[in-house]
Amino acid sequence: MELIKTKDGKPFESEQAANLRMGVLRKEGVETQVVEIEGGYALKPIESQKRKKRVPLGSRDRLKYPQRKGYVRRVFNDDEDRIQRALDAGYEFVTDKLPGGDPRAGTPTQVGSKVMKEVGGGMKGYLMEIPEEYYQEDQKAKQDKIDALEAQMKREKTDGVSGLYGKVSLGR
Repeated sequence: MELIKTKDGKPFESEQAANLRMGVLRKEGVETQVVEIEGGYALKPIESQKRKKRVPLGSRDRLKYPQRKGYVRRVFNDDEDRIQRALDAGYEFVTDKLPGGDPRAGTPTQVGSKVMKEVGGGMKGYLMEIPEEYYQEDQKAKQDKIDALEAQMKREKTDGVSGLYGKVSLGR
């Protein structure tokens, strides 16, 4: 494997100079590491098959779990009364042994029989599920509220004069 040196083929005079060149090469998609050689420093290319696959930050989904047919699952933080409110709304704890989402985020653990994951700041999140029909009812109730608010924005005044000024367009 050929070492990367300065443009004139000489070793970099300092480790800092080698690191600067390494940064430029990284932007071009070439991974290297600084090695000390006789007369200074050089860059040694890292074989791409040894490099761990990069997962962009925005694509991580550390709270994603396999879905169960006929149910909708989500993680509830154990914060104040959120767990009790979820139970009151029809959610139940998931007790299956299942793999976690992102492998770097750690694996879920079984607390008693409940699937639990540390979600940060010392808080625990519990995987809970609700029958899909209840979930759809809840979503419809939310949408009905939004529709009612939008209808109020478009309604005419009781004296027959339009309550709108200009043009209002609500699209979905």
